Amino acid sequence: MPAETYQQLRQMLNDWTKAAKVAQGDDDIEYFRLFVDWCRCYDIAQPATGQDVAEFMTEMLFNGCTIDQIRAAAWAIVREYKHRRRFLDHLAIEGALAMCKAQLSPGRVLN
Repeated sequence: MPAETYQQLRQMLNDWTKAAKVAQGDDDIEYFRLFVDWCRCYDIAQPATGQDVAEFMTEMLFNGCTIDQIRAAAWAIVREYKHRRRFLDHLAIEGALAMCKAQLSPGRVLN
């Protein structure tokens, strides 16, 4: 491929990558700030892990947050890590989200 064509394709890819970034809303920024503050409180090094996010979610559950609030916080954190191009393992987050959903379900069996 000619160098000029390569440079054009590279610029197009960069433009599409920038366009793919979803603008953060105020809620996303607030949830991420709360997470960072929580990490500082527990002396969790940055970047945090998916397990750390899951533990934050369980604390939200304990503090009376709704499943919608917990889900919104989790995905706001995931999006921020994505924007910063940091790896974040989603498995623990998805597990914590399933646990929170089960715990908040009206028909759940008490622990």
